[in-house]
Amino acid sequence: MAYPTFKKGDVVQFASGGPRMTVCYDGTTPGYVWCEWFDGSVKQGDEFDPATLVKAPAPQAPMIATGKSHRQ
Repeated sequence: MAYPTFKKGDVVQFASGGPRMTVCYDGTTPGYVWCEWFDGSVKQGDEFDPATLVKAPAPQAPMIATGKSHRQ
């Protein structure tokens, strides 16, 4: 089975969900990647097996109420 490869700057998350994390560099464990994310205002970091990660979907832009009706 081919494992995904990630590069510095990729935004990933666990395949099962969880926080969006940024790949920063190769982990100290061979084949792992070091990721960082924020838990509130606290920066966290750890290394993960790439087989447990997927590229995170792009965040949705917030909808902005304009106060205008689309009906005529």
